[in-house]
Amino acid sequence: MDKLKFEAENREKAEKLLKLVAENPELPVLPMVDYEVVGGDWGNWGGKWKDSHIGHYLIDREDIKFKEDGDMEEMVQRFTTDEEYYSMTAEQMKEFYNSLPWQKAIIVYISTP
Repeated sequence: MDKLKFEAENREKAEKLLKLVAENPELPVLPMVDYEVVGGDWGNWGGKWKDSHIGHYLIDREDIKFKEDGDMEEMVQRFTTDEEYYSMTAEQMKEFYNSLPWQKAIIVYISTP
């Protein structure tokens, strides 16, 4: 990618993020840094803006899950017993999924430059 194209793309993504922050100052910003950005045991690492959007996330004991990923069955199973899970109708499962403690945030993805 040439330098001008890289700069234009980076500027466009940064402007989108700044617009989201300006329009939603009450929302936290959740940076999601690609594992390839972190290159060693110490130091500072550079990255580039990838994408940003408003979404919902949940941090559980294993990792961060995003509501928009639509892993409804996996998430319901993770937070219920087998008996509860297998006795749920599709509608009950949807209600349970939507009732999880999702946090709304501006989600920003950062990748390698």
